[in-house]
Amino acid sequence: MKLCHVVYIPRFSGAEILVRNLAIQHCSEGHEIAVIAVMPAESSFAIVQQDLSAVGVLLNFPANSLNKWERLRFLAEALKQFSPDVIFAHAVIPSFYTRYAVRLAGLNNIPVVSVLHDASQDDYASPYFRFLEKWLAPPPAAIVAVSQTAVENYRQCIRSDVATQVIANGIQLEAFKQQFDRTQARQEIFKVDADQVVFLQVGRISATKQQHYSLEAFAAAVKTFNVSGKLCFAGLIEDKAYEAELKLKAVQLGMIDRVLFLGARPDVPKLLAAADVYLMPSLFEAHSVAFIEALASGIPIIASNIASFQFGAKFPGVWLVGLNQVDEFVSAIVQTSGNPQRWQRDLSAYSIEKTSSSYLEISKSLASIR
Repeated sequence: MKLCHVVYIPRFSGAEILVRNLAIQHCSEGHEIAVIAVMPAESSFAIVQQDLSAVGVLLNFPANSLNKWERLRFLAEALKQFSPDVIFAHAVIPSFYTRYAVRLAGLNNIPVVSVLHDASQDDYASPYFRFLEKWLAPPPAAIVAVSQTAVENYRQCIRSDVATQVIANGIQLEAFKQQFDRTQARQEIFKVDADQVVFLQVGRISATKQQHYSLEAFAAAVKTFNVSGKLCFAGLIEDKAYEAELKLKAVQLGMIDRVLFLGARPDVPKLLAAADVYLMPSLFEAHSVAFIEALASGIPIIASNIASFQFGAKFPGVWLVGLNQVDEFVSAIVQTSGNPQRWQRDLSAYSIEKTSSSYLEISKSLASIR
């Protein structure tokens, strides 16, 4: 089959990593895959582009920023050139553009599937987006969502007559079973001694990820309970002002020598293997690929007690703490740092093979009724 994924901005982030995993898996099964964007790729996406190009995925991104009408025309031409059997448009804005673009290109018979990545929030909470989706945008051929909540939100607030399916995000589990020289990795990446505990948070540098909360709790654990370690942030810089605030706060807390900013990293499996404790105090998340990766690595996890992380509570070595409950967060840090260990967790339900198979089943069913 010829399958196309449309994204907004190609960058090293959750939805785009899912697209990478799906594309690579489907290519390995002999399908033709294209990834198209309506905005230029960020530099953080370079390693992903290499991975995709290496297996034969067609990449089509604009070289420069485009206005709304230019994006629509670019996307219409790209879709016309590839002529896919089915299109998966990831998130609200790409879905809008794609459904209009197929009509502009005269490809009305090609089904467009809207992929809703927000597990705990309403993807169409914005009154503007809700109006567009309900009254102006051509309906999608189907809805794929990462949670039942997202499906119910769509059916109740937008349309109840569109086929819907919940498909959990999947990852390449084998990547987290690789063996690394842990001592060497810790020295090279984190620059720590053997007796120091490495606390790692992976995610965009953004206030919604609450890196400042991790910093405050870590500082309290060091000062009050003599925790010896280093706090490491890995992720692309989405908000430069917030990053500056974090660095200033680290200075004010006397932690600047204990905090490391790693930037966007393509070697997350190695980071997780070399670290001791994983922190994820997000305000909200979709069905986080980063959270699933941390679970797969076996690392102890301290995360916020939000809806999209609740499935993690069934696994050993996972602490879910209340939002803004600093004392509870500090206590979990102290408890896990005392004797960091690895946990055996069965993540087979979140394998990319399982996820890609579900996407392929939808593709075949939609293509058969064209």
